[in-house]
Amino acid sequence: MLYGNGVIAGITLSDHRLRSPMNFFLHNFSFVEIWFPLVTVSKLLAGFFLGCQTMSFAGCMAQCYFYFLLGAADFLLLGVMSFDHYQAICNLLHSPVLMTVHFCLKLVCSS
Repeated sequence: MLYGNGVIAGITLSDHRLRSPMNFFLHNFSFVEIWFPLVTVSKLLAGFFLGCQTMSFAGCMAQCYFYFLLGAADFLLLGVMSFDHYQAICNLLHSPVLMTVHFCLKLVCSS
């Protein structure tokens, strides 16, 4: 899962022909999908290899915060991607005018 999302992020950044709003949102979505499981898996692996089975309250709250933050960003990016697809299908000629780079950055930052 991490490798596949890393490949998607790398390909969308490396090829200049993939500079569309859909691929921009896909790149950001794969970036969030890389960090989303790492929030919990990193502590799990540290506990497994180091043998430390306890977690402080502050660490637990930080892990919960980042887990829910990245989960919410994940769902909001899916909503933004569906809005982009709606614009591309229903308003074919107006889509390039509406989905500018500045507007796409606003949508990603708001999620």
